[in-house]
Amino acid sequence: MTYINDPDDLKYSGSSFTIAGGNAQVVLSIPANNAKNVSKTPTFYWHLNGSGLGVHSYKVVYSKNELFNANVITLGPVTTTSASVSTDLEGGSTYWWHVEVAYESAPTSYSQASAIYKFTVEPGASGIVMPLVGSPANGVTIGTNTPYLSWYLPTQSSWRALLDREWNYLMFLTLQMLLLMII
Repeated sequence: MTYINDPDDLKYSGSSFTIAGGNAQVVLSIPANNAKNVSKTPTFYWHLNGSGLGVHSYKVVYSKNELFNANVITLGPVTTTSASVSTDLEGGSTYWWHVEVAYESAPTSYSQASAIYKFTVEPGASGIVMPLVGSPANGVTIGTNTPYLSWYLPTQSSWRALLDREWNYLMFLTLQMLLLMII
């Protein structure tokens, strides 16, 4: 960098600087966190919050296990900010995903650069949807003999129970048996 005070004056001062890369945050876009009814072949999108200088490539990592310690699938490396799934994901299942980045200084060394998002795939015509535990939460100690149990389906769905005075008990047992078959 050169600075000249006066065009007739040949005096100058010089300095140098370095543009630092590698500090951009990867921000996940699509599928959004907690998205439901996502396509069985989604395209993952993300963007950088900050400079992408020095970025070599990305990998998308997804799994049906939120700890990413089993059945982990990796897409990439890619040099763009999107990646597509080429084989159908399991209908009705919940997946977790994040993006890893490698820099030009270490192009084969990837590290997690984003938050972890989760999404649920559309169930499809024959998809079996597994209910997820609502409460009690995992590892909680319960101090009652009559705990409140809840669950939810990670897709858009509905069901109803019909009760009347004469069939109350029978309908309750039928509903109870159906719920046990689901679990």
